[in-house]
Amino acid sequence: MKPTDTPHTQDGSIPTPGNYPLYEYPAYTFDKKYENDEFQKKVITLDSGYHLVLAPPGCGKTDILAERVVRALSCGVSLDDMLCLTFTNRAARGMRSRILERLQSSGEMSLFVGNVHRFCSHYLFDNNVVARDTTVIDEQESLSIMASIFGWKEGSYAGSGYNRVLTNAIKLQHLGYMIASGCPKEFLMHTDLFRTFDYKTLFKLVSLDYTMENFAGLYTGTVFPKVDTNGQPSKYLDDCLQQFKFARKYQQYKEERNLVDFDDLLILTYIHASQHQDRLKKYSWIQIDEVQDLSPFQFGIIDLFTDHSKENVTLYLGDEQQAIFSFIGAKLATLEWLRERCGENMHRLYFNYRSPKYLLDVFNTYANMELDVDPHFLPKTNNLTEAGQDSLCIMAAPEKDDEVKLVAESVGNFCTSHPDERVAVLVPWNKDADQISRELSNRNIPHFKVSGTDLFTTRQAQLLFAHLQVVYMDSNIMAWSKILTGTGIFNEESEARRFVKYLRDNYLLPSDFLNYTRSSYMLELYRCCQGEYVIFDTETTGLNVFDDDIVQIAAIKVNAGKITDRFNIILHTDKPIPAMLGGIINPLLKEYERAEKVDRKIGLCAFMDFVGDCTLIGQNVEYDCYILDYNLRRDCGDFSFFTVHPLYFDTLRVARIIAPRLKSYKLKSLLEVFGLEGENSHLADDDVIATLSVLDHFLGIFAANMQQHTDCLQNNSAVAELFRRAYADIYHGTLSRLYQRSFETPLLVDELEQLYGTFIQKEWITANPKMQYIFSFLRNDVISPEKIPSLKEQLSAHLLDITTYREADLCDSSCITEKVFVSTVHKAKGLEFENVIIFEATDGVYPFFDKKTPEEIRESARLFYVAMTRAKKRLLITYAESVSGISKWGNPYSIEKEPTPFLRHIKKYFHF
Repeated sequence: MKPTDTPHTQDGSIPTPGNYPLYEYPAYTFDKKYENDEFQKKVITLDSGYHLVLAPPGCGKTDILAERVVRALSCGVSLDDMLCLTFTNRAARGMRSRILERLQSSGEMSLFVGNVHRFCSHYLFDNNVVARDTTVIDEQESLSIMASIFGWKEGSYAGSGYNRVLTNAIKLQHLGYMIASGCPKEFLMHTDLFRTFDYKTLFKLVSLDYTMENFAGLYTGTVFPKVDTNGQPSKYLDDCLQQFKFARKYQQYKEERNLVDFDDLLILTYIHASQHQDRLKKYSWIQIDEVQDLSPFQFGIIDLFTDHSKENVTLYLGDEQQAIFSFIGAKLATLEWLRERCGENMHRLYFNYRSPKYLLDVFNTYANMELDVDPHFLPKTNNLTEAGQDSLCIMAAPEKDDEVKLVAESVGNFCTSHPDERVAVLVPWNKDADQISRELSNRNIPHFKVSGTDLFTTRQAQLLFAHLQVVYMDSNIMAWSKILTGTGIFNEESEARRFVKYLRDNYLLPSDFLNYTRSSYMLELYRCCQGEYVIFDTETTGLNVFDDDIVQIAAIKVNAGKITDRFNIILHTDKPIPAMLGGIINPLLKEYERAEKVDRKIGLCAFMDFVGDCTLIGQNVEYDCYILDYNLRRDCGDFSFFTVHPLYFDTLRVARIIAPRLKSYKLKSLLEVFGLEGENSHLADDDVIATLSVLDHFLGIFAANMQQHTDCLQNNSAVAELFRRAYADIYHGTLSRLYQRSFETPLLVDELEQLYGTFIQKEWITANPKMQYIFSFLRNDVISPEKIPSLKEQLSAHLLDITTYREADLCDSSCITEKVFVSTVHKAKGLEFENVIIFEATDGVYPFFDKKTPEEIRESARLFYVAMTRAKKRLLITYAESVSGISKWGNPYSIEKEPTPFLRHIKKYFHF
């Protein structure tokens, strides 16, 4: 990268920052928003090369992104060759929604629309880079794990200083791993650690050359320091070496438990993709939004998946004036790199559809004078609505407490005079949001606060989500840890995590305690296989257990490990058989053509007669059992399969228990990994033989370890009994409802609401009125029961998303009936409100007092710009003329404050 810091005007000259007049455009007339103006149309029709589109807020970027997809489709570009990326989940959902709206689609779309982390997550799982049972952990969970590595008690690290120690150790793990893995220097994350810690001095103290190789060796433990402090203890040295040691332990902890954090998603994707470039799926049509918020590393990942041929079109969209996320690795220099890549293919959007002229004049003057934006590039509007008395105001209060009251009073006035409009109070810090929120509550002003502890990360939400996770997939270590802590079996999650790991090492899961008394899934399976049982498999017309047909059923009867009988039939069906199966021609088509077709009722009843009272076993057998149940109901009258066969065993689940770190549990993969006999031909008669090979293999492993398994059960019988009493009925209740269907109400939300009440009643959680926002959001904005009516389908479609939602996702949803929002500026980015109040606009806040470098001050200026440009109609800026309080030494103080210097060029537009 070769960043340049000097903007140029259209004639090539270099402007003097802040000294050029606002450029006056002629009076343009342009089409309605959805008909696209001339500049938008140009961007929509770009179909080759690299292009950078810079657009201020309100210029219709989302519409352009959707329109480009529609046009590309009409020009013959496949959705599978397109890639749409953005910075946040919220922005991705907005983009996807707009695209679906334009395509008039029901929601099924092969086009990937999401953020880079989600793209990487798909890549890692789809390509078997990580274990199939890997759990993605969030920041809270990472801190909890690192605290346990440090030996700290849960909650003891609440202070910012302790949090910083843990965060730095986590950062060091990622940095060290990237260096050790040979990632390019320009892509390294968390290089701020090189400024935070004097590693050069550290390496001198341990007699090592300060090189990347030695840094990596110190992290991996392959380089051994020679400590020489001349006999004097060095706390700094001990602390630094401990950071490396604990960073390494954090990596080991995650690897042993199939855990990855958000940074791991990026790192593992880059490393694997860069090593397998010849096998990568390359995209020839890419558009990336909010590019100013992406890090160089993220662009490095995207480049690996980009088809760089002449037919490629890659569109980068962003706004350099909204680059406010340097603290998570975004760099303004990245835009300069994109400028170099795109060359002459630079585009700008010049029409603002959001703001009236009186607001746009403020934004443009600020952008010109504070952010050094070339006046030629400032947007125009035809909205000539005149400003009212309350449209642009700056108000001062004597002290900060008075400012809080002033803001609350102003919110009330807005609500009274404009009852149908939204009001946002934007604050610099979470503590300010809390203070404003308390004052609004005291005045009985309903509002929604987006700051501090996120609603989706509260104990209430996390326990509910953990329940859904263990019901859907009972091998999730982190979810079980939350359940065991939430139900009071353990006091700390670190203890619960150790316990679940101990169980897994002995081929047990917490679900064994709920399903059995002094027994387990593996013990019951082992006992079953000492007698007679049936292994079966089905081939079907699709994956819908409720409506699809079974076409082939094959089975073998086994007694004490020996095959004693076989069954194999092809059933008549009127439904189409899929032509392709997992990228290959479906072998069932040919088999169906040549075979004699059996009447459905006769064939299904014959299979049930073959099974008799034997226990059923299969690979992913839950699917086979449920589709068999619904086929029997349709074709054989009022027949309940599970009444006759309530017990069945799944070799897929067995594989997850015995070999929890496998990257694929498909039958073909199991045969290959363990070198077993059998063929996974996707025909049922072959698959049952292969399943028997898998079953025998894992039973052999279990038999060799059965004693320690039973010892573990016996030693923890008291814990098992406590857990069973507390949670078994709740767990089994949800399991029993997985295959119920409702086309009118989302059963997943019904389940959550019922569980929420139960958990409160059991005193596992306290009531939190804000939980209703989550329920309403999922019910009205996320889940469509008419398309996916069963709880099982809804969990499959939405559980991953549910665990990644955040409060900011709610702000534009129908679940928020409040008109007033309190948010930090960072969390409000991408949102818009009719009325915006910017709180604490003082020098020392904008810019913050510790921001000293020119770039830090410029980022503070951009932050203030982001705050202002959230406004669609009215903008109120407040500040306190002094701040007073008691110092940590007990002395009272009072400090006079000045308004932010960022007002100097725009205050002429405001009423005081």
